Amino acid sequence: MGVGDSRVSNLSVTMTRRAPISFRIGPLPILAIAIATLYFAHEILIPLAFALTLTLIFWGSGGNGITFSEVAARILTDLFLDRKNEDQEVFRFNR
Repeated sequence: MGVGDSRVSNLSVTMTRRAPISFRIGPLPILAIAIATLYFAHEILIPLAFALTLTLIFWGSGGNGITFSEVAARILTDLFLDRKNEDQEVFRFNR
């Protein structure tokens, strides 16, 4: 066997592979699975996205800004979800 023969055998193995699952199932079931996953995970994903967005908005320069942005994101997320937060009393505006 020469060098060219191994390339031909690798090519034939490559061409006999099955199509990816997205091509075999079709787009509608995959879309339905994605929507169902987002629907059932929305109680986790919405507060997470909210906290990440607030962290990026309130991100300050230096260590204090990063720390306070994280605290603010946690407080506002807990307010959004009607949960008690221990830091809320310490970081209130009228203290």
